[in-house]
Formats: sequence, structure tokens, C-alpha cells
Amino acid sequence: MNDFNSTHIAEGRRLVVNLNGRLDTNTSPAFEESMQPEFQEGRDMVFDCANLEYISSAGLRVLLLAYKKTKSLGASLSLRNLNAEVLNIIEMVGFSDFLSIE
Repeated sequence: MNDFNSTHIAEGRRLVVNLNGRLDTNTSPAFEESMQPEFQEGRDMVFDCANLEYISSAGLRVLLLAYKKTKSLGASLSLRNLNAEVLNIIEMVGFSDFLSIE
């Protein structure tokens, strides 16, 4: 069962990606694949995590990949609307040291 989905909304040079559900070992490969065309655009990205319930190490790997791809293209990546659990995970692994959190 796929308990994760995302919607992508282009706002000019910025892409807002709404994350919904659990980004984990089962769901992160499909999400990463869906993001490949977006990475090529060189747009700033905002991952809206208002409906992200959980993120595993596999999900964190996709965030790291997204950060590296956007940075290499001169764009930025930020996270917004993190719940306390997801924010705690992001902070524990040190991603808050280089990811912009709104």
C-alpha cells in the first residue's frame, strides 16, 4: 500500500512540493523518481511538510539528494510546516545545519 503522495505546484522560478503521508523505504523510491524531471529545471524548491507524518532514513536520503541537485544548479531548497516529530528527526541527523527551515 502506498501511503505517500506529493503534489507539485510551479510558482514561477519556485516549485512547491506538498508531501503527504509517510516518506519511508517503501515510498521514497517512487518519490525520488517523480522528482527527477523537477531537479533538471534548476528552480528553487520548497518542500511543504504540513501533511508529512513520518520520514525515515530513506526519505532523508531523498531530501539530501534534492538539496545537492538544487545547490549544484544554483537553486535553493527549503522545508516548511514541519511537525515536531519530523523537525526532531531533521535536527537529530544534522540536516537543519544546511537545509533552510521556514
